Amino acid sequence: MSADRRFALVTALLLLAVGWGLGWYLDRAGNAQAIGLAEQQNIDLARTLASTLRRDVRQFLTDAQQMNAEDLRSAPRATAFRQAMQLHLTGLPIVKVKIYDQQGLTVFSTELAQIGEDKAANAGFRRALAGGIATELTYRNQFSAFDDIIVDRNLLSSYVPITDTAGRIDSVFEIYQDITHLLDSFVHARYLRNAVIFGALAVI
Repeated sequence: MSADRRFALVTALLLLAVGWGLGWYLDRAGNAQAIGLAEQQNIDLARTLASTLRRDVRQFLTDAQQMNAEDLRSAPRATAFRQAMQLHLTGLPIVKVKIYDQQGLTVFSTELAQIGEDKAANAGFRRALAGGIATELTYRNQFSAFDDIIVDRNLLSSYVPITDTAGRIDSVFEIYQDITHLLDSFVHARYLRNAVIFGALAVI
């Protein structure tokens, strides 16, 4: 093989390596940015709901100290609060909201059957109770969202600490956001970006 051909081959391999590395880096950076944005939306929404519906949240926390799980689930207040929550979430990709007290008891959930569950040992709850944010991206074949069953969804769930007027954490919100369309658009953008990168390198 002539020196010119060896040079051309080595250059082509280097360009392919650069293209792959650049695509990989941009893919990871873009994915992290998309998830970070969705996580911040969960945090902002949790704090907005906690502030807007503060009186009702306080009542749920108080009821949890006086009522058993069955009474909490069947209380008319839970159904009314669920309806109010649904109005606040109209038009948003939020599929579930849960509220925990300091002991990890589910004092409210938009899926009423989950009210009364003990999540004290849950790592996400414990992290939020300590003042942090715990977020997880999961794929669900089926998921109960308000009055519907949704299928084949990518859900981003975030545990968010909520403070009282004295600045002490008195509850934890868990927000589930459907980011399927966000990730789908990201995949489409990735294909387009990679086509541009490798097309440009091919021309070079």
